[in-house]
Amino acid sequence: TNTVSILQPSGNYADNVRYTYNNGKFINAQGIVRPTDSGLRYYAIYPYTTPCGPTFKFNVKTNQNASGQYTLSDLCTAVSDITSNKEVDLVFSHRLSHVVVNLQGELLGTGTATVRLNNVNTGCDANLNANTFTAYESRNTVYCADNGTNSYKAIIAPQTIEDGSAFLTVSLNGKEHTLKASSDIRLTSGKQQVFNLTIEKDEIVSFTGEILPWGENEQETQKVGIYSLEDLIAFRDARNAGEDVSKWKNEKGEINIYADIDLGEIGWTPIEKIESHEVFNGNGHTIRLKMDKTMI
Repeated sequence: TNTVSILQPSGNYADNVRYTYNNGKFINAQGIVRPTDSGLRYYAIYPYTTPCGPTFKFNVKTNQNASGQYTLSDLCTAVSDITSNKEVDLVFSHRLSHVVVNLQGELLGTGTATVRLNNVNTGCDANLNANTFTAYESRNTVYCADNGTNSYKAIIAPQTIEDGSAFLTVSLNGKEHTLKASSDIRLTSGKQQVFNLTIEKDEIVSFTGEILPWGENEQETQKVGIYSLEDLIAFRDARNAGEDVSKWKNEKGEINIYADIDLGEIGWTPIEKIESHEVFNGNGHTIRLKMDKTMI
């Protein structure tokens, strides 16, 4: 785009120019000719898709164990500051949710396992200007890709797996072992949910799970701030408990919000105290709060 602050559906300085990764750089034979009187802000999307504008739909592959299908499911985006430089440094971030399933137990080693996610949303509504990536109703089965010895991985749209859902099945030696969610499981944009499953006596007898940054450099490449309702709740809880909140502050001490957040369907407990020197920067985003008239 040119110096306008947001990406337009069409009529940008350049629209949907396809670049190919080669020898450490993204290149195009024609490229984008820079204007001489102003800088540009660059938006990048992987994998390449057309047509594509500031809002678009993206669907992950359902058989991610097939050749290339896992990689083509990994929606990544990047945006630059306005620059006149000839070479632009773009830092890509994962925009969907990553699931890793690690298996252990006495039955392993006796056959090849197949791991699948059941009845999950595979489609995502992407909004590059709002930096939001939200699942729409698009239920399907996703077969996980191999992730090394007794480990499997898959990429799906950010979503909540509801309490009681039989969302994960391991097929081994002709038998199926199904894991039901014991509570709501929130799969969020750019984060990885790890499930460690123990299979004994023909059934899953225990599991543990944890949410981690997706990729070793994720915390370094993603701007520090609040990206989701879960992030805002975590910040509020830490602040109200008197705990350290530096993980949400940038190098200037600012707390930036990078997505629209809807508080309308939860019982919101306010942030009790904001320090006088702290700056909240909404970056044009909206926090929507539903108020009961009895609160007024």
